[in-house]
Amino acid sequence: MIKIIAVSLLTLASIAFFPGSRATAADYPIVELGNCRDEQSCKIYCDDFSHLDECLDYAEANNLMDPEELRQARIASPYIQELGCNSKTSCQKICSQDENLMKCVELGYKLGEVSEEDYKIMRQTGGKGPGGCKLDACRTYCDDESHLEECVDFAVKTGMMSATEAETVRKTGFHGPGNCSGKSECDQYCQKEENFRECVSFGASRGLISQETAEIVITAGSTDRSAVERYCNSSPEIFKKCRRMLVSQGEMTQAEVDRENTVLQFTGQHCGVTVFDQTAVMNCLKNFCSQDANIEECWQFDISTGQKTQADYDAWLNQRREMEARAKEEAESADQSGNQPQPTP
Repeated sequence: MIKIIAVSLLTLASIAFFPGSRATAADYPIVELGNCRDEQSCKIYCDDFSHLDECLDYAEANNLMDPEELRQARIASPYIQELGCNSKTSCQKICSQDENLMKCVELGYKLGEVSEEDYKIMRQTGGKGPGGCKLDACRTYCDDESHLEECVDFAVKTGMMSATEAETVRKTGFHGPGNCSGKSECDQYCQKEENFRECVSFGASRGLISQETAEIVITAGSTDRSAVERYCNSSPEIFKKCRRMLVSQGEMTQAEVDRENTVLQFTGQHCGVTVFDQTAVMNCLKNFCSQDANIEECWQFDISTGQKTQADYDAWLNQRREMEARAKEEAESADQSGNQPQPTP
């Protein structure tokens, strides 16, 4: 969804504190607050933002506000004076006007209610979204599917959305399963176990994942990689199905799958390993190929799978022949030494 944040003045509601909440009858009238006579008159006095600084000073002197609330109110004070509003309602009305919007955005940014990212975007766009929409009206505007392309293009142009994210939104609209909006909200929704099947099915229905992928993930019972791998290794048939899924998602190439199949054909023949369990495959190759009788076959296997080259094999073979020839010479030399007559004592 196109997110253009309205400046909330809820923080400033804390300014409309009741300074008499800790006061007794003997404390009235409160001179610092316009000689207000009771709880109600003090509240009315401080609800008027033209008295903001006086009320803040009184609040600070009498520990009536949280330090962070007081800090934010101090930041807001000059903006409020400049805007000329005298209450929360009037400030909201003034901030809805085009000429005041960016001043209010700046205030929201300094109060921490507008993120740095949103602040930069709003400065770039002047606070207006696609179709000239402003603030919360942009949600309504972009929820209309007839404005989808316009809103997506606007989001990409202003840096609010990457090209990849834009492609996803074009398939799904601005809402996901459970009517969630935005990556963070949808991630949170889909992390809940009760929404798992709905989220996977939604992805398949919008072309984000293949139907085969959805079936695999749902049967595995989780999107967790280890859980999916356990399911995929549960039988040769399911293993092949999972590999088709990975190829379709671009996580594996067909050439990689073909190499795996060659390995499994070898390990299946010699060790009974027919699914690509990394540990089982490595143990099979290690045990089988450590036997002298199988070395030649293992070399041919390595060459066929691209792990070794013919040149590697030829070099190994020449080295082995040289070692065998040297060992033979040493043995013959030892025999000749043993057959020579011993000197007579």
